[in-house]
Amino acid sequence: MNSRIIVALDVTNKPLNWFIDFIDATKNIVAGYKFGLPFLIRYGLEGFMEISKLIDNKHYWIIDFKLADIAPIMINTVNQLVEMGYNTYIAHAFIGLEGGLFELKDFLSKQNSKLVLVASMSHKGSLDIIDKCLLNILEIIKKLKPWGLVAPATRPDRIIEIKKFLFENNIQAKIFSPGIGVQGAAPGTAIRVGADYEIIGRMITLSSNPIKIIEEINKIHREIIGVDHK
Repeated sequence: MNSRIIVALDVTNKPLNWFIDFIDATKNIVAGYKFGLPFLIRYGLEGFMEISKLIDNKHYWIIDFKLADIAPIMINTVNQLVEMGYNTYIAHAFIGLEGGLFELKDFLSKQNSKLVLVASMSHKGSLDIIDKCLLNILEIIKKLKPWGLVAPATRPDRIIEIKKFLFENNIQAKIFSPGIGVQGAAPGTAIRVGADYEIIGRMITLSSNPIKIIEEINKIHREIIGVDHK
């Protein structure tokens, strides 16, 4: 499946069976699924265990706890989920390397799992601190060489800046962009400036016809990148 859509499954007003049915209905038209703390708090590890029965090696199964702690805490936080088969984990870059991201990346690599670092966030508040530290964050990225990065669809100029840095430093990293839909960015905004995937949540999950929305977004992406998603 050549879709560029990652569905953020952050809704908490649905029964667990809704997620199972949703994944079954969409697995052939999206690239992956992202689960955050709202899912953990609402459905617990039991919920993750149920979802893990659907895990395959064709999709990204992303855990987005935005890890930001010392290495032993982060590793203990994700260990059970790694064992369940979830294959991609998002952490903050600002926590640094020694005693933090170096060890986390090493642990995940040994488990055939991927690390994605937050370079910038999609809300306006990211400009207050995180974006002011972008040059420092990019140096962390240069030294760590994570598998992927998060950069906001709400600020395409930030994606362009990060993409340029990756190119100049010969760093291969996937770019995942949140902020599509409810936060204001139109589908295709991030793909158009070089992101690899767009993370889309409520625009899809709160729709009365999520499959139709996904197919429409796939069409937009297809027109931008010229790839047949069928």
